[in-house]
Amino acid sequence: MKIYQIYYKDEQKSGLEPEYIPYYNEKTTIYFESKVMVDLVNQGKHKNCDYFGVLAPEFRRKIKQTRFWGPTIANKSKRRFSPKEFERYVNSYRPDIATLCSHRPHAVFPVAERFHRGISKAVIKLIEKLKYKVFWDAKSKIIIYFNYFVARPNIYEDYVKNLLEPAIDLMENDREIKKLVNINSNYKKPVTPELKAQIGYEYYPLHPFICERLINLYIVKNQAHLKTLNW
Repeated sequence: MKIYQIYYKDEQKSGLEPEYIPYYNEKTTIYFESKVMVDLVNQGKHKNCDYFGVLAPEFRRKIKQTRFWGPTIANKSKRRFSPKEFERYVNSYRPDIATLCSHRPHAVFPVAERFHRGISKAVIKLIEKLKYKVFWDAKSKIIIYFNYFVARPNIYEDYVKNLLEPAIDLMENDREIKKLVNINSNYKKPVTPELKAQIGYEYYPLHPFICERLINLYIVKNQAHLKTLNW
């Protein structure tokens, strides 16, 4: 298993998992981890392993935080995460995709609309322009938030090259999509002056919240031949 763990500041490095590969995200974009995923796949870093993943520096804190979400979407996993136990668990079942959490099946974008108004309209138009044949409001049999998953290298590459990267390209270059995703997502965390200088926004637009949920649409579209596993 090969997992890269991103850090944005030197002081975060000491808190990274020693089992994972540290990745300094020097040029942070509004896509955060999703852009790193694209870059690593394009560099071929996802190859020569059984499973590949990319995690944020604070993923342990967020895993705990998701246990206190509302009952419809909360993380229900009873397992305490550790890199060794997670790898052992995944290797014992040999899925195509495995998550670091366990959520009840639900439609992630309609739920996201409660918190990030306008995200549904943007996603509907995005998948229409991508000609990606999937229902935007379909329930996925497993749920992934924050890009907290690992996948077989061929599956990871297929997701990145056929959905995530083309979606980012549209958000960057399509005038209609840019207008839809550039709105304020109403994410409560403030944008620091340092982050504003990197991402070019004084608020969080919809880009990262769309990207981190796209894997669920990929799973819905391909679920007939994907073996999945919750932690």
